[in-house]
Amino acid sequence: MIYFTADHHFSHKNIIKYCGRPFQSAEEMNAVMIQRWNETVQPGDTVFYLGDFSLGIQSVLEILPILNDKSTLSWVTMTSATR
Repeated sequence: MIYFTADHHFSHKNIIKYCGRPFQSAEEMNAVMIQRWNETVQPGDTVFYLGDFSLGIQSVLEILPILNDKSTLSWVTMTSATR
């Protein structure tokens, strides 16, 4: 399967209030989004990620390896820890 997606904003606590996301913390948001991703995307699927994956490179390094797909093409545009 091939997927296209963008704007998860992993680890970005302020996106919860900016977008009215139904989470109490960035950790809760990350856990739910990872769970839903892995329920949908199977190992070997291709995901074209078109931007704003996460806030900070550290979360990219932590989250990418636990997502089911192993062929994600990421355009990570939100990597500044100061945002």
